[in-house]
Amino acid sequence: MRDPTAELSEKIWPIAEAKARLSEILRLAEEEGPQQVGVKKTFVIMSREAWEAAETPGMSLGEMIMKFRPNPEDLPEDGLEIPSRKEERERPIPFIDYATE
Repeated sequence: MRDPTAELSEKIWPIAEAKARLSEILRLAEEEGPQQVGVKKTFVIMSREAWEAAETPGMSLGEMIMKFRPNPEDLPEDGLEIPSRKEERERPIPFIDYATE
């Protein structure tokens, strides 16, 4: 889902001014993008089209996994390289190492 506030106007309209100039704010929301109203607690006024576009998900998790999965032809012939685990630990692990001392 896209962030509907990504294209907010830099101007923040005080509530009193927004009440007096509501028609202008609605016009700007349609022409220039979402408008911020309120200083202490901010609200966003945006067109219905912008809201619906922001609500429409771009791609589901399953679609993303399928789209960006590795291509088997790009992998080495023997598959993915899996690093070997060392017998010795390189650093102490708290609580486990204290019990063996």
